[in-house]
Amino acid sequence: MSRQSVSKWEGAQSIPDLEKMIRLSKLFGVTTDYLLKIVIVGIGVVFLIRAGIIWASFEKLLQEGDYTRAKKKQTLKSLIALVYWLVATAIYLACTLPSESWKEG
Repeated sequence: MSRQSVSKWEGAQSIPDLEKMIRLSKLFGVTTDYLLKIVIVGIGVVFLIRAGIIWASFEKLLQEGDYTRAKKKQTLKSLIALVYWLVATAIYLACTLPSESWKEG
């Protein structure tokens, strides 16, 4: 089996033929049904991820909004607020979790 074939199987771009599927099942000590389920689930996940990316791209392209400097500043303020609260929460957890001072007495 070539590296390219294995890469295509892992990326859900192709499915191994029956002979290779049988050899793989013997190699890993699992049934062919198990391998087929993994392949089918992998293909499904790849399609869902691709569909999600395409949908998000369409939404981004179809967005209508105000892209003026004032709007960009508002976005920067929101980002700063988000970072502030994340850091504050991380500091609180880092100080209280080791001492377990957050537990009720």
